[in-house]
Amino acid sequence: MLCKKLSLETLNMIKAIISNNCDVVAILGMEYSPSCAVRYQYTYDGVINQQGIFIEELNKILDRKKIYVHSLERNSQMQTKI
Repeated sequence: MLCKKLSLETLNMIKAIISNNCDVVAILGMEYSPSCAVRYQYTYDGVINQQGIFIEELNKILDRKKIYVHSLERNSQMQTKI
């Protein structure tokens, strides 16, 4: 229920950004997160190819509203270079 509520709030933010003539370039998820994974999650059985609960709910709502935003995933092993 919480992920569905948060995805509705996120939808409203995305719609507000779009209505102000701005683009939403991407949604950033966190690899292996049970809620924010774009592609892969850790489970008791190992790594599986499955979206996190929040990302899944958000994508369902965006699809219903015909809003298409690319999803990117931050890998926990990425290094930031300055």
